[in-house]
Amino acid sequence: MRLWLTVLGLVALIVVAGSTIWWLFIASFGDRQVTDLIARAAKDGTTITVAEQERSGFPLDIRWHLRGIRVAHQSPEGSLVGQIPELVIEAKAWQPQHLTYTAAQLQPWQWQPTDGGAGRSYTVGSFNGQIEPWQAQPGWRGVAELQDVAWRVDGLASAEGSAKDVSAEVFMPLDRQSADFKLRLIQMAVAEPQAFGQVVESAFAFGTIAPIPKDLTPSGLIEWQQSGGMLSVTQSEIVFGALQANASGKVALDQTMRPAGKLKLKVINPELILPVASREGWVEPDKLGYAQMAIGLFSRRNASGVNELNTSLEMREGGLWIGPARLVNLKPVVKAK
Repeated sequence: MRLWLTVLGLVALIVVAGSTIWWLFIASFGDRQVTDLIARAAKDGTTITVAEQERSGFPLDIRWHLRGIRVAHQSPEGSLVGQIPELVIEAKAWQPQHLTYTAAQLQPWQWQPTDGGAGRSYTVGSFNGQIEPWQAQPGWRGVAELQDVAWRVDGLASAEGSAKDVSAEVFMPLDRQSADFKLRLIQMAVAEPQAFGQVVESAFAFGTIAPIPKDLTPSGLIEWQQSGGMLSVTQSEIVFGALQANASGKVALDQTMRPAGKLKLKVINPELILPVASREGWVEPDKLGYAQMAIGLFSRRNASGVNELNTSLEMREGGLWIGPARLVNLKPVVKAK
C-alpha cells in the first residue's frame, strides 16, 4: 500500500510540475508575443504603450490583463490617438492558439488632421472576438465584434453617426500577404438624412484584400492601390430605407479609386429608388428614360408578390452601366487631399 501511495504521489508531483512548467512557458510566450506586436507596430508608425500587465488563471486557463493601453498613429494627414482601459486575453492552457479577447469598457479615439481642420471623435462601447488557426489552410481566423460605435465632428454636441453592432471576420494565410474578409453592420444611424433615409438597417460585404495595406490614410491607400493593391468585393447586401439590394460578383477599385467590375444585382421594389436617384443627380436627365425602361424590362413579381429587379451591372470608366446605357456616375471611394 505504501508503495502505491508513493507512486501516486510521484505521478501527482510530475503532473503538477509539468502543468506548472507548461503554464509558465505559455504565459511567457504570450508576453513575448505582446512585446513583438508592439515592436512591429512601431515599425509601421504606430506607438502602443501598456501601463500595467497581469497574468492569471493558473492552472487550467491563461489570462492576460492589459490595462491602460494607449495607441497613437501619426501620418501626413493627421494623428489618431486611442485608449483602451483594459483588454483581457484568454485561452485554455491546453489550447493556447485559440484566443478570445474582450474590452468591456468605453474606448475613446481622437483624429486630428494636420491641415488645422475640425477633428473627429470616435467611441466604441465594447468589443470582443477570437483568434484561432484557420482550418481550411495554414493560417489564422480572426473575429472582431464592436458594440455601440459612435462618431462626431469635434465641437458638435450630438453624434454625427452611430452603429449598434459592427463585426468583421478575417481569414489570413501564414504569409500575411492577403486576407479574405466578411464585414457586417447592424443599425447604423446618421444625423443628416442621406438619399435613402437616416438608418441602415443592415449591410454586409464579403471579399478579399491583397496585399494588406499598412497605411489606411487616403494617401496611403492611393499609393497602395497604384502599387498593385487590390480590394475585391464578391458579395454584398444592404437594407437602407427604400433600398433593399443584394449583389454578387466581383468589384474592385480602378486607378481613379472608383468601383470597377461586374455584378448580378437583385433589388426589391426598384421603382422606389429611381426618384431618389433622379433627385440626387445620380441619373442624368437624358438617361432617365433608359433607367425607367431598364427597371421595367428586368423587373418581375416574385413569389411574395413584391416587384423584384434582377439584372447584371457593369462598373467601368467611372460609371454604372446596364448594357449600353450609362446610368450613374460613380464617385471615388478615396480622395487624395
